[in-house]
Amino acid sequence: MTSLYRDAPRTDRKILVVDDDSASADALAYALQCYGYATDIADDGQAALDKCSEVDPAAVVLDIKMPHMSGFEVTRRLRAMPQFSQLPIIAVTGHARAEVRSFARQAGIDKLFFKPLQAEDIEAIAGALAANARQISAQPV
Repeated sequence: MTSLYRDAPRTDRKILVVDDDSASADALAYALQCYGYATDIADDGQAALDKCSEVDPAAVVLDIKMPHMSGFEVTRRLRAMPQFSQLPIIAVTGHARAEVRSFARQAGIDKLFFKPLQAEDIEAIAGALAANARQISAQPV
């Protein structure tokens, strides 16, 4: 496993991290920055939609369970917009119920990871972003 602090590829691709838990969002954004990604953070679904329109991110990594608008709904709305219909979307959730995978697939989420994220999960997410989230080999939806 590659260290988060060495051999980080340098890129200007901006990744939007969406989580209503600021500590989780900050930690994930920091880890992705260690891999060389520029990041932006949104703290709820509507903010995520607004930020996508503002910054045109290369990918979105979002929590599923958020107040007012779930990660599923954010994904459905993004997929309905032509400019974001192919945007790589990776979801993270603390809810490992069987139906979560089905809901994620139906919403259009590319890949799903379960909290708490481990170092190898962060590495898999960073690797997916480097290649394209639709080709990640970790937890397929």
